[in-house]
Amino acid sequence: MPINGAQNEAIPDGLKRLQENLAWKRSRGYFTPADHESYASYDVKVLEALAAGGDLLASSVLVHGYIEGRFTEDASGQLPDKTHELWREGIVIGSTRAIAGAALRAEGAALNHEDPHSPESKQDFMEALALYELGYLRGDRDVLRSGLALARQFDLSFSPEEKMEIHRRAKRLYRELEAERVLRGFGPFDNSRPPAVTNWELFPRPNDWGSNYYDDVVAEYKALQSP
Repeated sequence: MPINGAQNEAIPDGLKRLQENLAWKRSRGYFTPADHESYASYDVKVLEALAAGGDLLASSVLVHGYIEGRFTEDASGQLPDKTHELWREGIVIGSTRAIAGAALRAEGAALNHEDPHSPESKQDFMEALALYELGYLRGDRDVLRSGLALARQFDLSFSPEEKMEIHRRAKRLYRELEAERVLRGFGPFDNSRPPAVTNWELFPRPNDWGSNYYDDVVAEYKALQSP
């Protein structure tokens, strides 16, 4: 009986942590189809105006609308490819989900090469990984986890010099995007995480080069958070 009582007491606390985590994810641009449906009546111009004002949901609806081909073709009869600029817009206004989308786009460029281990393909993979790392610098561990899964999937490895290049690229992206954000009046990035998110551990932990790389990124994030 005492054991069951302890379990019952733990359930509300677990639910609270889950709700806290979900609320944080929404504040970083992770939305459900039901969320998107709530903006279904808005046309492109309205969505663009809302997104320009910092509405993460409008930004998400926009980019998914273009990806799914739901928006009107332009004067040339072609559907404009605006995903790159829309992912960037989402990143600037605070979406870490948009970072994952931009990284997937870079990943797609790497896969367009015949040999995924060619120098050209590796450069594209490094760009994707720099974006995934940017996600962690913004406080979103799930984004970096996707990047490490990508590396495992294609059996990628990077030299110390290449890892340093990825780190530098991620930090440069951070500075550029935050500068644009501040210029538009949104202020610096908020990289904070609630306890429900902070206490989450990367699992399974990456092996070989990935383990050291992950530790380096964690250190960069902590340094970024320091006053």
